[in-house]
Amino acid sequence: MELILEQFNQIRIERVRGKIFRVLASFVCSLFIVYFYFLNITIGETVARRHNVQKLGDISFEYQQLEEKYFGTINKLDLDYAHSLGFVDYSKSDYATRQTVVVRR
Repeated sequence: MELILEQFNQIRIERVRGKIFRVLASFVCSLFIVYFYFLNITIGETVARRHNVQKLGDISFEYQQLEEKYFGTINKLDLDYAHSLGFVDYSKSDYATRQTVVVRR
């Protein structure tokens, strides 16, 4: 009888060891999967950041060129340029004035 109980206990121990091994193995596999998932996300974010930095540099360069063109155009606008386009000075200056009445009846 003791031999049967001992064999039964041995079988139970082997089953428990097998279950523990499978649980630990699946946990380790799950950790590897999660690790590679986050690694993939990190690499993707790094590549996107490099791309965005490159685009920011291009936009900065374009902004600098537009600003240079704008200041060149602004420097060209003066009174002589306006006269060359046909604008004339208005010599008569009329102003609207307001008078306040001091005494009223």
